[in-house]
Amino acid sequence: MKFNPTRLTEARQAAGFTMAALSDRIGVTRQAVSIFEKGTKTPAYENVTKIANVLEVSVDFFYSASKPIQEITTPSHFRSFKTTAKKSRTKAVVQEAWFAEFSQALLADINYPGASIYKSPQEDFTELSWDDIENIALEARKFWKLGAGPISNMTRLLESNGVFVAQLSMDRQTQAFSNWRGNLAYIITEKQNSNARHRFNLAHELGHLIMHTAVSDEDHEDDELVQLKEDQANFFAGAFLCPRQSILQEFTSCSLEALIHLKRRWGISVAALAVRARALGLITENQSIYVFKQLAVLPGGRKSEPLDKETPKETSKLISDMIDFLEAKGRFSKNDIARLIPLPANRLAEMSAKPESYFLMTEEVPNNVISFQLRK
Repeated sequence: MKFNPTRLTEARQAAGFTMAALSDRIGVTRQAVSIFEKGTKTPAYENVTKIANVLEVSVDFFYSASKPIQEITTPSHFRSFKTTAKKSRTKAVVQEAWFAEFSQALLADINYPGASIYKSPQEDFTELSWDDIENIALEARKFWKLGAGPISNMTRLLESNGVFVAQLSMDRQTQAFSNWRGNLAYIITEKQNSNARHRFNLAHELGHLIMHTAVSDEDHEDDELVQLKEDQANFFAGAFLCPRQSILQEFTSCSLEALIHLKRRWGISVAALAVRARALGLITENQSIYVFKQLAVLPGGRKSEPLDKETPKETSKLISDMIDFLEAKGRFSKNDIARLIPLPANRLAEMSAKPESYFLMTEEVPNNVISFQLRK
């Protein structure tokens, strides 16, 4: 098998290493690492083993072919683009590419229609008013026939409409991001978030997928446009998760007790509820500040709100169901699934929401060990 230099670049970036840092760890020059990644020279097997240990991947990964995947057709929308360090974004982008490669390898044997998502009638996002976004959130609900009540499981809602969702181990500042790859939509979230934060992140990214398909890489160089895009996605998330007509009827007070009651019912954080109430004119700015002060004095502060620890986290199911379907149809064995992209079991488990043990390779033994024949 031939060494794949692209896999070396991917593994290094996913681990957050610079070329210089990796060269120090494996005892070669930075130039040598650069040469390995360019494919000009193949590293000795001894160095490949060292690299695999440092970057926490298998040696086989460096000898696996990169499978063709749908190209990204919209720039990745990061949850906090301005505050997310470039190295953290790069790590996240590589992980999303691996997730896309894994999911699309499964799709090669599945008739898959792609994501079914409402499309914003306004292509130029800079022309959207807050009322426009409120209406877009309402139309998105109507598109999926949701009504005006709480969404019981945001992850299932997206996956049932063809969106690929994965909760991966990323730098905390990354939080979440999304993109389109042709007709395939991907949302990646940081796995350590509370359920309320996870649901809001998903709704935020859904807003990007609906409203920001025309955003360009150049737009991401403009701080004002980036901030506008993020503010719009935040507003959409609040409007989608908590429709105006429902919150206007149910909101009673900015007391912590009343807001916790709404959090339990709507699955959205107290902080996000306060922002939503402020946007709808239900409370004043001073009252919203009062809510945040109440949260700040609680154990854990705003990082850990009431109900966070006791509320189960939504989990993905789509990839796991695809694997079960293909295995049942005899298209893949467990070992075949693990070989689609030979990453460590813990990474494959995160992508698929299956246990790590599922991806531990086992020795394949033929069913008929002895071929019997009748005596003459």
